[in-house]
Amino acid sequence: MNDKANATTPAYGTPSELESEFRDGIPSSVDIAHCSYCGITEDIHLLDGVLVNEQDSDKISCIACYPDNGWSPTGVEHIGLSIAPSLKPHYDAWLAAQAVQGHAIPETVSDYFKRLYPEYYVQIITNINSERRPEMAAHLLSSKAITRELHCAFIWYASPEGDAFWRAVAQREA
Repeated sequence: MNDKANATTPAYGTPSELESEFRDGIPSSVDIAHCSYCGITEDIHLLDGVLVNEQDSDKISCIACYPDNGWSPTGVEHIGLSIAPSLKPHYDAWLAAQAVQGHAIPETVSDYFKRLYPEYYVQIITNINSERRPEMAAHLLSSKAITRELHCAFIWYASPEGDAFWRAVAQREA
């Protein structure tokens, strides 16, 4: 029997995935885990493995619970993907401390577009989302910015504004 034809079976995801999504309010496409200490749900890239006497303890910790201020994310760009708003002050403090220590925090593609094209930011995001799946758009926007980002973000001629419009806007990157 084709379960997808059965009206009681969801077309995407298993019932347990959808139940957890409704229960937790988190899309199943997000890589989530729980802090071993406080149980907060967070993106797995923002939970750090805990070492005890330089040995793996089989525990993972959020930034708020990590012992000895030794927490570090898989990549700084993942902080923008946090699904735990209560941890934002901790991330902000960590980022500020990194900046004071001389560690350059890379600019994300999203930050780059906001800085260089504030009046076109919504249009740019809309075009990226219409061309790519939401997960891919989120990954692009949270990744480290490189030069000439607008040239790579979406296909200009396929956008409602057209190639000539975006070619003129992109002159700021030159």
